[in-house]
Amino acid sequence: MIKTKKQREVKPFKFAAIYFNHGDEVRYNEFGIFKIRSTRKAINAIDVTFNGKYPYVSRGEKNNGIRGYINYDEQYLNPGNTISFGQDTATIFFQEKAYFTGNRILVLDLNPKYGSLNKRIALYLITIAKKAFANYRWGQQSFAPKDIAKVDLYLPVIPGTSDLDFKYMEDRVKELEQDRVKELDNYLTVSGLNDYELTDEERITLKYQPKYKEFLFSNVFDIKKGKRLTKAQQTEGKTLFIGSTSINHGETARIGQEPIFKGNAITVCYNGSVGETFYQEEDFWASDDINVIRLKNKELTPLIANYLSALIRKASKKYGYTYKWNLARMKTSTLSLPVDSNNHIDFDYMERYIKVIQKLTIKGVVEYKDKVIEKTKEII
Repeated sequence: MIKTKKQREVKPFKFAAIYFNHGDEVRYNEFGIFKIRSTRKAINAIDVTFNGKYPYVSRGEKNNGIRGYINYDEQYLNPGNTISFGQDTATIFFQEKAYFTGNRILVLDLNPKYGSLNKRIALYLITIAKKAFANYRWGQQSFAPKDIAKVDLYLPVIPGTSDLDFKYMEDRVKELEQDRVKELDNYLTVSGLNDYELTDEERITLKYQPKYKEFLFSNVFDIKKGKRLTKAQQTEGKTLFIGSTSINHGETARIGQEPIFKGNAITVCYNGSVGETFYQEEDFWASDDINVIRLKNKELTPLIANYLSALIRKASKKYGYTYKWNLARMKTSTLSLPVDSNNHIDFDYMERYIKVIQKLTIKGVVEYKDKVIEKTKEII
């Protein structure tokens, strides 16, 4: 037995009890945690339209792995209340509802010996699994089911026994949720963000249906390609380095080299995490997987950048690993933008709209926070 920092006894359990090898069920370890199976169908993103009902889960690292929502033959839905596991990337997420997937996604059920998953147990197991795979690298063959089945997960057991302590897992996640809610409550109060009520003018903005017009990227934006800088060439420092990633606002490192781009720009991944778009406030270095864009005839603001970033992500859906959104393609791409009565791009509307969305987001957060606090009071 091993004890954690809180002196909780933990024991190694194999990642999988059951997995499938070329369609044949392999019973690997009676006490393994998961039953691993392949997705019911790997659906290519270029074959679907992202404006549907069901989640489409890929190997991305954000938004719970959900790239968008699609309509497809429902017989290929994977069941909800399971965990999606992105091979190559080890991106692991709990999927509450039924979902479709892209290529190289495994579906994890809890070993039937232990019952069924719930969200809190899944979150605990995912945290431990991520630690177990922290030293794995993209593209390793060891992400095959027969290999990941052998990985040890160190999990809490009921004191004095070798039995998994699922109650402790649930209680620990619940405790962390309550701690985060308290921190959020304090932050919202101190920052004054508890005031989220919309003004009459903001309600009008929310209901307003703007006219949209197609614009050529090269007519709206100045677009430049980033510059290659390998990890071996990078030195330690404070310069923001933007690489091909879907998380952390595009930041993959801090380097010693001087920035090559001024801040107040938008970065778009055209290779790797294709279409991931972020506003960069400070000066930075962008890798050669990144296109850097600025408005040609107007100074960019964070509000306008947030609006444009959402539209650019949407426009990127038809591009991918095999059909990259490189500089030449981006320049000839079109983007649908709101226009005013003179058919000019309506930047004022973009700013007003994002301000309203920010308030609504804060409202949702505050209401969630209040709901959790009330539930906690009931329990106490």
